[in-house]
Amino acid sequence: MFLSRRQFFRTFTTVLGIALIILLFQIIGLMAAGFFMSYSWPKYVTRDYMAEIKEKIIETQAFTPEMIMDIAGDAVDGRVSGLILHAPDYSKVVFFGTTPKGDVKGNDISGVSQLRSYAGLNPDNLKNGSKRIWIATYDIYEDEENINLVYYDELLFENRAIRVPQGMTPEDVSGRIIISYNEEEVVIIEVLVSTLGVYGPTKFFLEHMVASLVSVLFVAIIVAMISSFLYSRRNTRKIDAIKDTVSALSHGRFDVEFKKTGVYELDEISDSLLLLARTLETNRRNRQEWVRSIGHDLNTPITSMTLLLDGAKDGIFPINENLVDSISKECRTLSSRIDSIRYYSFISDPDLVIEKKDIEVFDLVDDVISSLRVNRNIIKLDIKEGEKLCIDQKLVSRAIKEIVLNALHEAPEGVITITAEGGVITVTNPGHLPQSVPQFFEPWSRGDLSRHEGGSGMGLPITGKIMELHGGNASITEADETVKVVLDFKIDK
Repeated sequence: MFLSRRQFFRTFTTVLGIALIILLFQIIGLMAAGFFMSYSWPKYVTRDYMAEIKEKIIETQAFTPEMIMDIAGDAVDGRVSGLILHAPDYSKVVFFGTTPKGDVKGNDISGVSQLRSYAGLNPDNLKNGSKRIWIATYDIYEDEENINLVYYDELLFENRAIRVPQGMTPEDVSGRIIISYNEEEVVIIEVLVSTLGVYGPTKFFLEHMVASLVSVLFVAIIVAMISSFLYSRRNTRKIDAIKDTVSALSHGRFDVEFKKTGVYELDEISDSLLLLARTLETNRRNRQEWVRSIGHDLNTPITSMTLLLDGAKDGIFPINENLVDSISKECRTLSSRIDSIRYYSFISDPDLVIEKKDIEVFDLVDDVISSLRVNRNIIKLDIKEGEKLCIDQKLVSRAIKEIVLNALHEAPEGVITITAEGGVITVTNPGHLPQSVPQFFEPWSRGDLSRHEGGSGMGLPITGKIMELHGGNASITEADETVKVVLDFKIDK
């Protein structure tokens, strides 16, 4: 239960943390988008309003300040919160509507009649300031044929001086429209646009967006709790099963089983534990077999020597040179088997460090054969000239020696062929393999033919271990009454 609670809280904090991070990025994104929109919103509204003013002036042919004032009111939509109309010299100032800060509620103005009007403001009460705003210029001309034309200059975005009534700031102004008649400025219109937080539709949207984000936070907490509970409950069962399995393995019980959970990582751990259990069971059986085999291998020469000595003691065998030779032979057999066991233990040491260097394969094999003192006529060498291997010379010499000794025991009168090319050494000889013993390179598996000829029974296992140390592998096969042993050092071709 403690493990379940601990996993639940760990999973809960992880899931909730991920949810909060995602939510935080969403909030940051919304804030960035809101900032950008708040910065861009007045510009878009102002440009639309300026275009509407131009269209209505062209449509109505309005030239007097009074007519332009009426057009200015008719051109507004719900996004424009107010207008300041004044003469170029500020001798007359008229203010309609509200400021973007919402000083006067209600910014849905569709005409002059719906604007709160402050006509005839005292120019002396206007405040001076400057701001970077949109500027549009409309020049109205009257030619000789009395045809009135309107030219719309390209919008400019620049810093301009602004004068606003008390209670307002230059920041409330989003753009300026300058209307000229025959190159003489007649009316100047300052456009006020409400911010997103004041403008009705966008304010509604923002308020509900914030509410939804707050709701998502509570939903994220609930979802994190539910998912963490289900996930931790399912995983706790599996983890408890893994813990029990490890405990069983530590007490020597290897007959364990697992059920698939669908959780990939936990199933991988379960499969690894099952493989470990099978390996430990195999090793346990091998150790039992090894102990029996070692006892048998060491007991055989000791028993022979005991019989010979007891026979000599009882007068059955005469004490002569033949008896001494027989006892000496058994002593050598015993010593050889003990030496092989000790050597296999030596090369099985995980801390063993092998010393590799480039060795001529022909010289290596020739030295091994010379050390055996056998008839060179029964051994044929077919080794590619200049063939080299990066190996530990002592270890590989021992491996080749064991293979050749096995071949000599199996076919003492036959021809043994040794070839080497491309990092592969092959030893072939006439003979047969025992069909009932497939694990020739496992120690005390009774797959080594030398066991039946007085050898140690460890030749092939020693060879296999040496090849493993070199990153290669050894194999043995039989075909057409010929036994082939291959030592492959896995050199990249």
